[in-house]
Amino acid sequence: MSALRTLAFLALVGVSSSQTSDCSYVGLLTHLNLTTTNDLLATMRPVKSWTTPTLVQLDMLLYGILEVDEKTQTVTTHIWVEMRWTNEFLTWNPEDFCEVNVLTVPQSKLWLPDVQILEDVSDTSSIHRSSVVNLYPNGTLSAPARQRMTSTCWLNLLMFPFDTQECNITFSSINSDGSAIQLGSVNTDKTLTLISEKLMITKGEWELTKMEIIVFNGTKTTGRRHELTYKVIIARKPMLYVINLIIPLLYFLVLDFASFFISEDRGEKLSFKVTILLSISVMLLILKDILPSTEKKLPWIASYCVAIFTIVGLSVLEAMLVGYLYDLDGCCCKTAQSPADAQVDIQLEDNNPKGVSSCQTSDCSYVGLLTHLNLTTTNDLLATMRPVKSWTTPTLVQLDMLLYGILEVDEKCQTVTSHIWIEMGWTNELLTWNSTEFCGINMLTIPRTRLWIPDIEILEDASDTGSIQKSSVVILYPNGSMVATTRERLTSTCRLDLFLFPFDTQECDISFSSMSSEATAIELRSLNSGRTLTQISELFMVTKGEWDLKHMKIMSLNLTKANGHRSKLLYKVSITRKPMLYVINFIIPLLFFLVLDLASFFISKERGEKLSFKVTILLSISVMLLILKDILPSTEANVPMIAKYCLCIFCLVGLSVLEAMLVGYLYDLDGCCCKTAQSPADTQEDIHLEVDNQKEPAGVDEMAEKSSLPLDGPVDGGLLKLILQEVKAARQEVEEHKDQRKAGRYRRAALIVDRVFFFFYFVVVGLFVSYMNTLWVTYYF
Repeated sequence: MSALRTLAFLALVGVSSSQTSDCSYVGLLTHLNLTTTNDLLATMRPVKSWTTPTLVQLDMLLYGILEVDEKTQTVTTHIWVEMRWTNEFLTWNPEDFCEVNVLTVPQSKLWLPDVQILEDVSDTSSIHRSSVVNLYPNGTLSAPARQRMTSTCWLNLLMFPFDTQECNITFSSINSDGSAIQLGSVNTDKTLTLISEKLMITKGEWELTKMEIIVFNGTKTTGRRHELTYKVIIARKPMLYVINLIIPLLYFLVLDFASFFISEDRGEKLSFKVTILLSISVMLLILKDILPSTEKKLPWIASYCVAIFTIVGLSVLEAMLVGYLYDLDGCCCKTAQSPADAQVDIQLEDNNPKGVSSCQTSDCSYVGLLTHLNLTTTNDLLATMRPVKSWTTPTLVQLDMLLYGILEVDEKCQTVTSHIWIEMGWTNELLTWNSTEFCGINMLTIPRTRLWIPDIEILEDASDTGSIQKSSVVILYPNGSMVATTRERLTSTCRLDLFLFPFDTQECDISFSSMSSEATAIELRSLNSGRTLTQISELFMVTKGEWDLKHMKIMSLNLTKANGHRSKLLYKVSITRKPMLYVINFIIPLLFFLVLDLASFFISKERGEKLSFKVTILLSISVMLLILKDILPSTEANVPMIAKYCLCIFCLVGLSVLEAMLVGYLYDLDGCCCKTAQSPADTQEDIHLEVDNQKEPAGVDEMAEKSSLPLDGPVDGGLLKLILQEVKAARQEVEEHKDQRKAGRYRRAALIVDRVFFFFYFVVVGLFVSYMNTLWVTYYF
């Protein structure tokens, strides 16, 4: 009896300990074959039949709008992405495992969908993925990620600053088409918009209007991939631009209108108008730093600024004309202005009715094919050696590059930043199969780290490694062909020829070459022609900014180095600048300043504004030269035409100022000569005569008494006074005629200098403008 009690107690303790073990995660992880590394789970898509597509549900929340860069046509946002899909091998009944209803599994142990954002040009360091995924009893997996994302977006700035922008954030598998991975969302776009508005912290000058979800159902027959697009609509808050740009410009216009009430007799009107014109030109330069240069649709704000500039400029010309007419009329007025040989066995646990072993090594799953290719476990041979059966056979690498965006061209650093997609294909002679023997499987995705990949680099690349986003898997086809995709925010060096700036076309080289293998090992070629790649790039290009893609040319070369020859694939990318904004904000204002200086010759010399007017124009041009210095690099070999244009205008106006100073000096000489100046001798003589005239001659009285004869002249000296006055009047008249002849000579010399200089100045300006126009137009068109 006691023995029976002991056995019962031991049994009870055993059951109890067993139940305690089942209530930990160990039993569940053992059931799911997750206690050790299982390469199958990390390699193959988790379906029991390869023809079954995996539905990936993806929700995106917008947590913040950080920056909108109009010039580079990019939008920086803070997003949260939750991705859900089903693993058909990882399921359990919670009742069998103490009601465990969620399990966290390291991401490195499982297959993850290779879904990326097509418009993303941010660094990989800005992506923060969770190190684990949540696994639920029905096999559903959830993987969250957050990212500071810089995406390309075509910004329509026609209504700036009252604009609303629509930016697409497109999720798609890089390597799998719609027959393998299908995309969808869990929540509706309205729900996601409401949650984003509630959780959004950072907005800046933008507000989220709404988000729309668009699903493109790609199919295997069309070769298209499933795409899930979030169309994010944001609206700008315009108040700051209204206060700091629109209203001040309008106020300047009102001030110019009010200047018509300034009297023509005062010397402030012309200088007042020129000061307003200078203020508006500064506003135009500020606007240039905000808006990209484009000639297709000029923003209304630019038209607004240019219209005000033109109106005020015409007003300045009108004031000068009125002043000239006043001077003609004689009035004095004032004016101003990538199977090894060893076999690897794999054992799947048959005692597990659920979990990974539930596939029962079906021939229609990927297990049989992976076993055939010896890819079920890590095979270092496949990742180490070049995949050829004879080492003398070169590996042909076919590389196509697509240009998805021209982000920035830095003239001073001589670099070009672009968004590129690279598709690289080669043949692995060790990984082939007959698709008819494996349920028609015609494509397989394999982790990139398990295979040999050609070491192809871009020779001109000066960007960070964080800006390169390589697909985590490569595509393998039955004939051994492999395809690996990479996208990159590329900053490449490029020798920029700025001679015709802003009417310039630049040709930049992007060279692909192996860093360690010679041409006898790796040979580089392109799959498509340059014309085809150009057309595809133009079709998919989102961001251009102030540049247009003209064409791409492809050349295959052999790069000679000290230790041998290497194959080189060269892409010559030709881009053309859109010059309209530079024309409106730079070239035309400078030309207008030159016209104003030309018109200043009609300001009267007697007025005190001509010199200050010209100096104000010269100051405005010098500001333009300082701004040009921040754009163009310093070079002595080939000075850009825009620099010559600015310098010539500066010199012409400078000479005009010197001429005005010379003419003014001659006029001053003439004014000095117009004054009557008496010499000390003349003054002494006048004084002496007057004093003598006031005194009576000595002895006049005595002579009058003694002489009885009458005197013929006036006895009071009146005759002497009359004679003295006549002599003084005659002398003054002679001196005035002499001074007038001398003064007229300086005035005539000043007029001759002014008219001759104006004639040559007008001819030089006409020839200069015609030469610049012919040169720029001939090269551009």
